[in-house]
Amino acid sequence: MDRPQTLFQQPGLAGAVATEAIEAGEIKNERPIMVVIGNPPYRGESSNKTEFAQALVAGYKVEPGGQEKLKERNPKWINDDYVKFIAFAQSLVARNGSGIVAMITNNGYLDNPTFRGMRWRLTQVFSEIFVLDLHGNSKKREVAPDGAKDQNVFDIQQGVAIFVGVLKQNKRALAMVKHAELWGTRSEKFEALAAEISWSDVKFGSRFNFVPLADAERAERYETGVSINELFPVSSVGVVTAADGVLVAFDKRSLEDQLRAAREGGDGSRINKRLSLHPIDMDSAGPFAYRPFDTRVVYYEPAVLERAREDVMRHFLAGPNVGLVAPRSIKEEPGVFITSSIIGHKLFGAYDINTVFPAYTYSQDGIRTPNLRHDSLKKLAANLSELPGVEIVFDYVYGVLHSPAYRKKYKELLKTGFPRVPVPADDAEFNRFVKNGNRLRELHLMTSPESHELITKFQIIGDNIVEKPRFDGNKVCINDKQFFEGVPEIAWDFYIGGYQPAQKWLKDRKGRRLSNGDIEHYQRIIAVLAKTELIMRAIDDERPSGATLDG
Repeated sequence: MDRPQTLFQQPGLAGAVATEAIEAGEIKNERPIMVVIGNPPYRGESSNKTEFAQALVAGYKVEPGGQEKLKERNPKWINDDYVKFIAFAQSLVARNGSGIVAMITNNGYLDNPTFRGMRWRLTQVFSEIFVLDLHGNSKKREVAPDGAKDQNVFDIQQGVAIFVGVLKQNKRALAMVKHAELWGTRSEKFEALAAEISWSDVKFGSRFNFVPLADAERAERYETGVSINELFPVSSVGVVTAADGVLVAFDKRSLEDQLRAAREGGDGSRINKRLSLHPIDMDSAGPFAYRPFDTRVVYYEPAVLERAREDVMRHFLAGPNVGLVAPRSIKEEPGVFITSSIIGHKLFGAYDINTVFPAYTYSQDGIRTPNLRHDSLKKLAANLSELPGVEIVFDYVYGVLHSPAYRKKYKELLKTGFPRVPVPADDAEFNRFVKNGNRLRELHLMTSPESHELITKFQIIGDNIVEKPRFDGNKVCINDKQFFEGVPEIAWDFYIGGYQPAQKWLKDRKGRRLSNGDIEHYQRIIAVLAKTELIMRAIDDERPSGATLDG
């Protein structure tokens, strides 16, 4: 009996398959690519580091205009796989002279300042660009503008967007960019995607953001302000220990116990190896701004820490100092904080890496110098009777960045880079913000009498163990028997960056016994938060009618 023929043994089929394979290869390698579609992977720490892959994104690592290298300390996010796929698709249609690229990707490139060179390059290549922001970023805790729930169209945390780039043979000098966005539940977004999309024109600012500027004049005005990283040239992101459970503690004794246990553990971990190479010197232990109003103790030994940021943090160790803390771009709530010590990289929020700007720098021989760039200071003080000192400037910046009106008006722009503060119209306007900024600065450092005016009482019957912190009426309960009484709800809910300090401080101490000092400190936190809200309201209430400053 004859054996049945396999598929490729059937007469004529093998030749057809071979012909198809040859023709497919010809299309891939020789014929122009007209359309590229896909859903590429998102991977910030890309493993695709070949010379070809790196060359793809090299054209994105420039300042808009293409004449300067991108001025970023670490532009690693441009190496994300999805960015390489966009660059590859762009190169294919550009080689053809016309075509379409359509991809659904991470939406971070739409307004993140690091991607400004990428956005500019895309406007040079394509004739038309359509971006549909599907939002859904659970890391940012996104909600719809009306406060309703916002979901991702995929089962992922990262927000996504659809990109469509159209290249026509008669390309204009700069691409026309259209933007739309969808908020809501996943099913609502699917329903909207099946209907007609309403597009808005995008007008470019200096960063070429692919998001609409509802008020172009507002954006232009914002850009005329002075960026805090231009004003205070020396800065650094916060310290990374890579082993907080060993190198950070609530007190010095606990820290020493942690260090010795880790050193003697012999588990071969990275921290074990690092500690075994150096004697433990508790003189290296000092205050560490870990979370808002939560100063802990850190073992500040650069050889042991993952990222010591020594070039800047040394200015807080050399003598008295104060530092402005702000994230470069915001995923959480806008704002700013203050510190008198070295800081951790998550001081301001779980997802926004902080940068600290010291008021002073110290030379090796101990000479203290204001950390101010003269030309930026002159720009800020253009309408003032005299140049202000560094701490006065700090207070002005701190006051402006706590203005609710300022935060609301520039909410979207504040997400795209270090905040910019407006040039005050005159001395009166400047001094109004200085006065309130100074109150807030001293309040947040807990050095003012206001921070000692306690407004709560503590139920002392019990063992002071934090079990299930919760808000109940005007009480904050730490367990079933004990509570802080007289707590305003605004203080319990108040945000500083991505944290609610009144809640975060207690949750971080779950299972711990509160000392008398801890209880008083928490009472002070409540008082400070309540007063902060009042001062923030006063900043706007004191604004005279017709004031030129948007804050």
